[in-house]
Amino acid sequence: MNRAKKRQPVPTLRRQLFLSSIAIALICGLCSIYIIDFSEQQIKAAYSSRTVELLASDGQALNRKMKDMQAHVLTLLSNSEYSKIKTQLNNQSKGNNAAERISFFSEFFSDWTKRDPYIKQVFAVTPEGMYFSLTNETLRKKNDFRENVETLLNQIQQPSMIYWGRSMENVFYQQSGRVIPVVVTDRSLSVGKEIYIVILLDEKYIFEDLSLGKIMGDKLIVDGNGEMVSYVEDPFIQRILQNPEIREMVVARPKELQKIKVEHTRLYTICCDVGGNMNWKLLVFATEQDLFGSLASAKIILLIVTGAMLLVSFFCSIGISHGLTKPLYELRDAMKMAVKTNFTSHFLYHKNDVIGDLSESYNAMLDEINQLISQLEEEKNKARIHQLLKRRAELKALQAQINPHFLYNTLDTINWMAVEAGADDISEMVVSLAELFRLGLKRGNELSELNDEIEHVRHYLTIQKMRYADKFEYAIDDVGETGEKYFCIRLLLQPLVENSIYHSIKQSRKKCRIQVHVIEREKDLVLQVVDDGAGFEPGKMDEINEKLKRHVVVDKSGYGIFNVNERINLYFGPEYGLQYRAEGDRTVAEITLPKVSETEAGVYDEYSHRG
Repeated sequence: MNRAKKRQPVPTLRRQLFLSSIAIALICGLCSIYIIDFSEQQIKAAYSSRTVELLASDGQALNRKMKDMQAHVLTLLSNSEYSKIKTQLNNQSKGNNAAERISFFSEFFSDWTKRDPYIKQVFAVTPEGMYFSLTNETLRKKNDFRENVETLLNQIQQPSMIYWGRSMENVFYQQSGRVIPVVVTDRSLSVGKEIYIVILLDEKYIFEDLSLGKIMGDKLIVDGNGEMVSYVEDPFIQRILQNPEIREMVVARPKELQKIKVEHTRLYTICCDVGGNMNWKLLVFATEQDLFGSLASAKIILLIVTGAMLLVSFFCSIGISHGLTKPLYELRDAMKMAVKTNFTSHFLYHKNDVIGDLSESYNAMLDEINQLISQLEEEKNKARIHQLLKRRAELKALQAQINPHFLYNTLDTINWMAVEAGADDISEMVVSLAELFRLGLKRGNELSELNDEIEHVRHYLTIQKMRYADKFEYAIDDVGETGEKYFCIRLLLQPLVENSIYHSIKQSRKKCRIQVHVIEREKDLVLQVVDDGAGFEPGKMDEINEKLKRHVVVDKSGYGIFNVNERINLYFGPEYGLQYRAEGDRTVAEITLPKVSETEAGVYDEYSHRG
């Protein structure tokens, strides 16, 4: 047994609208997120480029500062007064002239430090280890002063005119603070001895007038190897720069924003060359928050706003889809009621829109359908009564008339049998004829017991058998209780048997057989008249069946079978009636009737007595 295929579920209109709105909102949300992310990347790139530009500009400004300082030193070394004092310092002479000249240079350097605050102090170291402050400040007199100076001078690994030191605490003067020492070496060619001019750069002011304040993060100066020149207080940055690999990496690609990961922390770093002979580099360490803090906050706000808009879109989609589809679903429910033949299910909708137009059209359609149904029922009842009355008249006319040809032949047969045979045969034939007339022409209901119809055709066959003794034989099923239980229209089988005898058996050269069968099915009764006579000409059976379906008279000789089929259709509907078919060399005339009880027969017959 084949299982019926399950109907695939179809998304409802409300769900489709909701999903479409959500899809549009999601697409807009994804586009917004993409735009936000793309904009963030572009802004970050602009930030990075701007930071690199600022750092490069600061490198150039710092370079100019240092070049300006070197120019002052060269001016000092080329001064004639300095040459004289240098000779006195080399000869360890501290006469009045030397003191005056040192005082002259002290005023010179004091003016310099006032003009350039990043130059904090300047002192000189003689070949003999004597120290002279060249600014109006006093050197320390502690015992470790000499050691600190020697430590500083020992850091000069190769002869050069200027040595750029690293950040250190100011151990040379009373005023404390971190300074970057710059040592200028002046070698005396005459005696082969060196005088050192030590310039202490104030680390606090070295970044002054630079734009590094606009760059967030830790700023410092490193040398070419990435080692700190200026001091940074953050111990984390100090630990980073103690790693040679990281130092090499951060200075390897100047003017480029690099991202590094140290101890589970992500940092951004940028460096640029300061230039000149100091081999300095400006270096910035910054977290993402330092560089893009406001941008990250703006992104979070935008994402929150986007998420809120999506959430609002979600609820709006629910509301809109429900609001748009609610009247449509109500209209659908009303239409479902109409499908169940409830044509009073009007749909009330008072808004002036498309659904309002649909409701008006639908209600107008229902009113028109109700009107048409009323008219149709009235016309149908009239037509049914008219047809029943017409058929009743035809049936009564058919019952009232006796086939002259049949009576002639029957009487002729009785005459010859009276001459040639005994009185018993004549009596039998006359009795059968009388019984045939009694059953066929008796008054009463149009529907009679099936037994009466079987008896009627049995008497007809008895008479015809006496006439055509050598042409055929017949057999009729014993209907038993079925014949008493069910009713059928009178005079259905006799026209079919007559048609078999005159159009099939008489044309055959052999002795034929007629069989009348009664077959009981679940809801129907099937009456069959079967003969093995000459049968139909090729194509004639299909023509007769087609005309019976179309309610067309077959021909003059076929009015009887047409009348049988029409009466059945009239009483029981088009699904019942007469059809012919072939079974081998036999022809089967088959009538299909509903099972009609005595009570149901009374209901059918009440129409036939009207009028």
